[in-house]
Amino acid sequence: MKIEVNTKELKTALSLMSMVASDKYSMAILKHIKFTVKGLRVKIEATNIDTTIVDYIDAINSDSDGSFLCEGKTLTKLIDKINTDNVVISFIDNSVEVSTKKTKVTIGTDAVENYPAIQTIENSDDIVLQKDMFCDTIKKASAFIGNTDFRPILSQIYCELKGNTINVYATDTHCLFFKKYDIQDTADMSFFIAPSALNLLQKIASIDTQDSISIFVSEKTILYQFKNIKLYTSVLGGKYPQADKVVSQSFTLPHKFSVNKKDMEEALLRLSLCTDQTNFAKFEIGENNVMLAKSEDLMWQKKNTEEIEVTADASIIFGMNIESFKRIFGAVDEDNINIYFRDAAFQFAYINEDKSNVVMAMPMQIKEV
Repeated sequence: MKIEVNTKELKTALSLMSMVASDKYSMAILKHIKFTVKGLRVKIEATNIDTTIVDYIDAINSDSDGSFLCEGKTLTKLIDKINTDNVVISFIDNSVEVSTKKTKVTIGTDAVENYPAIQTIENSDDIVLQKDMFCDTIKKASAFIGNTDFRPILSQIYCELKGNTINVYATDTHCLFFKKYDIQDTADMSFFIAPSALNLLQKIASIDTQDSISIFVSEKTILYQFKNIKLYTSVLGGKYPQADKVVSQSFTLPHKFSVNKKDMEEALLRLSLCTDQTNFAKFEIGENNVMLAKSEDLMWQKKNTEEIEVTADASIIFGMNIESFKRIFGAVDEDNINIYFRDAAFQFAYINEDKSNVVMAMPMQIKEV
């Protein structure tokens, strides 16, 4: 079997496959990438059982139909170093040969019949979402997921569809992200986005030319379908925390301060250079509309005080993890940001005008710095 394909298209496909195929798994066959040729259509897939990605490219020439495996890491590195317009891949005598006019490399393979089958989606209606809006939302939400084996449910993004609205939640219990927006389809369902899918979805969205993404949800599998690319992930499931109640509570916060996003982010960056492993800073808003922010690292005798211009309707002293504050401001696109609060024991929350986007963080216990 021999196929000739465009090198650039193959590089793009392999860049996705390399995010799934790996030699770190106990099953050696999972380090391989599967090629299936039918006419001039080439199907390329990689899996680690929980996640499977499939891409399709068109061959320039093909002498027969069939399937074969190729060791993914070596193939990806090799194709990345090839600068010719086209490359020929041949499956000969149980080995894979990659060749150009000046190059001929043989790469290891395995029995294609031993390769795991793709997860299937049965009896599932699809949800069609605007690709850029969906991927931008989950990119921002991904900064708020937890990284813990104790509560793996928090390592996922939770999506809830009600009528013509999608609600997206992410939380690690210290910080929370919420966004809702209207969609064209009507549906009443929910699903989780597994952590393994987050980077893949961003990567696919950056190279896919279609404006929409179709999502199929079954009991065990979720399929994200783009123009030429399909991403299958296993459903982790579980019961998500009642984040909607926390979001609703934020609407009753009585006070607010307004601050320029750029000024705040630059101050937080400088504060983070002078703190210990707690990443703690003390913030004080007085009656003069100036926020004093202080951080200190006693071990290395570093100390910093920042003055940040704000507009506030109440005075307050509170402690905050600097990274938590950074996450709030990093998830908001506005130049001037309103942060709502009650006192130092309640959440601090950004809330947009129509309450469709809420980003919050819990303060920390005050200590002298």
